[in-house]
Amino acid sequence: MTEKEFGKLTRQQLREYYAFYHGVGLDRKELAQLYKDHSDKFKEVLSLVGSWVDLYCLPDAIVALLFMEMVGLGPGIKDACQKNDPQQSLLKFLELDMEFPELTEEEEALALVCFMAMMGNFESSVSYGVSISALVELVSKGDDEALFKAVRTDRVSIAVEPITERIALAQITEDHSFMDRLAKAITQTKPPRPKADLDDTRFLLGLLEDSIGLDNLANKDIDELIADDLQAISGSNTFDRLSKLLTQFRNMSRK
Repeated sequence: MTEKEFGKLTRQQLREYYAFYHGVGLDRKELAQLYKDHSDKFKEVLSLVGSWVDLYCLPDAIVALLFMEMVGLGPGIKDACQKNDPQQSLLKFLELDMEFPELTEEEEALALVCFMAMMGNFESSVSYGVSISALVELVSKGDDEALFKAVRTDRVSIAVEPITERIALAQITEDHSFMDRLAKAITQTKPPRPKADLDDTRFLLGLLEDSIGLDNLANKDIDELIADDLQAISGSNTFDRLSKLLTQFRNMSRK
C-alpha cells in the first residue's frame, strides 16, 4: 500500500478530492439556476416537505447519509468505507456513472431538501471550518458569533429552533446590538463572510485537519502543498495569508 503523506490521504488523493470539490460547486450552481428558472416547481417541493431548516438540528454526517440513502448511494458508500483504503475506494466510487432509483414525488422533494442542507453544511465548512449543524449546536450553548455565521451562510437557518430562541430573548430584553448584528448577517453587510477567493484554501485545510490534523504539519509544508503544488492560493505573501488561516482553523478545532 502506498505510504500516505498526509495521514489518511496521499498527495494524489488530495488532488482528486480537490477536483471533486470543484465539480460539486458547479453542480450546485446548475441546480440553483434550474430552480430559479422553474420557481413554481420549487414551491411545489416546499409545499410537500417544507424547508430544510430542521435538518440543521442533526449532525452534518447524518444529513449527508440521509441524502445518500435516498438517492441510492448508501450501499456504495458503505462498501467503500469497509475497504482497506476507504479514501481511495470512495474516490473510485464517485467516478462511476451513477444509476439513481425511481423516487416518488415526495421522496424527490425530501431528497432535494436534504441536498440543500448538505450543501449549506458544506459551504459553512469551507467558509468557517465547521458546518451549520455544528454552528447551531454552538448557538444552543450561547455562542452568538456562531449564530451570525450560520445565518450569513444560509438565511433559512434563522428559523432553526436554537436561533429563534436567541432572537426571542433579544426581543424580550431589547438587545438592540444583537438585532443590529443579526440584520447585517441577513443582508450580508459587514461583518461579511470570509473572502470567497480563499474558499479553495479553506476546503483543503479542512481536508488536512480531518486526514492528519493541522497541528501535525509545519506551516511551510502546508504552503508548499496548497500554494505551489495545488495552486489553490495565489498572489503575494501566500505563506503569511496561509499562516493566518491556519491559526483560525487550529483555534476552531480546539473549541
